[in-house]
Amino acid sequence: MKSKTQILTLGLTALFALSAQAEPVSYTLNECIAIGLERAVPVQNAMRDQGIADASMKKARSEALPQVELSATYTRNDGTGAPFVPGEIKRDSYSAAATVTQKLYSGGKLFSAIRAAKAYRGFTAQTTTQTEAELIRNIHIGFNGILLAQANVAVQEASIKQLEDFAEQTEQKYKVGTASEFDRLTAQVRLANEKPNLIVARNDLAIAKEAFRNLIVLDEEVFQLDGALDYEPFDDALPVLQQTASAARPELLAQEQSLALRRENLKSAWSGYKPTVTASAVYSQENPDRYDNTRDQWEAHWQANIAANWTLFDGGRRRGEVLEKGLELAKEEADRDDLRRSVFLDVKAAWLTMMAAREAIKGSEENVELAEKALEIAKTRYNEGLSTTLEFTDSNLSLNTARLTHFQALEKHLSAVAQLKYAAGILELE
Repeated sequence: MKSKTQILTLGLTALFALSAQAEPVSYTLNECIAIGLERAVPVQNAMRDQGIADASMKKARSEALPQVELSATYTRNDGTGAPFVPGEIKRDSYSAAATVTQKLYSGGKLFSAIRAAKAYRGFTAQTTTQTEAELIRNIHIGFNGILLAQANVAVQEASIKQLEDFAEQTEQKYKVGTASEFDRLTAQVRLANEKPNLIVARNDLAIAKEAFRNLIVLDEEVFQLDGALDYEPFDDALPVLQQTASAARPELLAQEQSLALRRENLKSAWSGYKPTVTASAVYSQENPDRYDNTRDQWEAHWQANIAANWTLFDGGRRRGEVLEKGLELAKEEADRDDLRRSVFLDVKAAWLTMMAAREAIKGSEENVELAEKALEIAKTRYNEGLSTTLEFTDSNLSLNTARLTHFQALEKHLSAVAQLKYAAGILELE
């Protein structure tokens, strides 16, 4: 009879065997994008920056609201320890007060700070959009890269299978004397030379998958992608895409928010030339009374005041701050103009890359058909004894190259479309 330990061991072994036979989890492009947007650290940090901006907005608004403070004190005075006698100074004193302070005027600095905080919040929102768009673009490119690596493996495997069948056929012909030893050795050498290419292709696929897994923070170590290298034309005109980019590109929108922030900083610097006016009121309860410390009872007091401060001379500090903020604003405007030109260039470069890939697809597709026909002819000629092993193996190599070139063109087109949509600010979850 088996022990409990043996039964448990057998059960775990069976479980592991079933797990090993289970199909790897398959993900579509949209599923990968959704996972990446949820888990990627840059996106999470961008969302945290938005939270910081919201907190800054609340902090800036709080300066425009009344400030209320409560205070209480207890004082123990030195004495002889004798009990209190009416008419004498009390040894203990108590007080409680409520103070309300309100800024009435600050030369526009207060509301400028609120507008600056709002601009910063808009800036972080656009930065988050930009971070998400960059991640989506990188997921598109990584996804297509894995599909290309898988296609490369499939091509290499098909090529080796073709060469293995041919080498076996040549071996049979050699045994019956219808093929020379040179043909036999050539077939074996070409087969051996092709196998390292498959090893490299599989290694490239493993590296691409690991990099993609790290990009979207995927838990599964073994997974597969549900997609194909298909040609889908994207026909939007270049001028339209460039105009769309100028209105939708997150970097440009973030730059505009940054410009608004710089303008408010300049206004805040100018407000230093104006006075500040603050009103405050205090209500207090004291025991003993501040005006008569011989009475053992609580007395109420209040006071209100308005204070105005105006710095007439500060040694040039305000002037220096205004100059500094003005130059920062000028730099920001120049950066905005330069960024707009860069965005237009990005769109055009991606559009040209897409068009070149489109032409490459057409040419490589025709080339694959020609290479397939050439291989069939070479195989027929060899079977009829009209050619050598070199002709067949060369045709196989040409077909292998043609197929890879076609898949590379398809991948380049898909990635170029993703880059073009990103450059135009229209790349979203599909």
